[in-house]
Order: sequence, then structure tokens, then C-alpha cells
Amino acid sequence: MESNPDDFKPFVFDEEYPAYLKRMRKDGEWGGNLELAGISQAFDVHITIHQLAQPRWEVRNPKNAFSRMIHLSYHDGQHYCSVRNLRDKPSEGASEIKAFEKSSGAANSGRSGSGGS
Repeated sequence: MESNPDDFKPFVFDEEYPAYLKRMRKDGEWGGNLELAGISQAFDVHITIHQLAQPRWEVRNPKNAFSRMIHLSYHDGQHYCSVRNLRDKPSEGASEIKAFEKSSGAANSGRSGSGGS
């Protein structure tokens, strides 16, 4: 965001852009769509966000249509988590994801703690 201020500065309204960047560097600071767009560009990725009972939301890297896709889950309107395949090893990087359309019987079938069949 610091390297490409023209892409982000117009969306910061409540404070001066340098002060905003300084604040966002602090651990524990809340980030939203603007910061996800910055992450997308900085790490050359597209981001898919999954939220219970909501459509998927994508943040696309406008500078590279062929960027790899990472997945995050969004919880309680305040927290993002990395989504990984249970078989992934942390040292192997991002997992390969296959998206399937949800069928009427598949709702919430992948949630942990659901009791499953």
C-alpha cells in the first residue's frame, strides 16, 4: 500500500495516508477490504473469503489475472483465518483447492464439530 499509494490513498478518508499506514503496521490492528486488496497486490494472490451462510467473496489482484488463490474464513464479522486442507503440511505452501457447487444436502457438511454421519 505504501508502494502503490495511488491504488489505496483515495479510499482513506478519516486520517492522513502516512498516519493510516503507520497505524496499520501495528500488531492487532483491524483490517478490512482495503487491506485485503493491499495483501492481494503485495503477495501476488487472489483471495477467496468464506463466511457461514454467505456467498463467497473474492478479492482479485488487478495486476495479475493468473495469481494463485488463497482462502480465508471470516468469523463473527471480526476475524480472518487461513483455510487449509486437513492433509496439507505447513511446509508445502498453499493447498490446491477444488470448488464444488453446494447441493441441497451438503450444507455445512465440512464444518468441524458438526457431528457428521
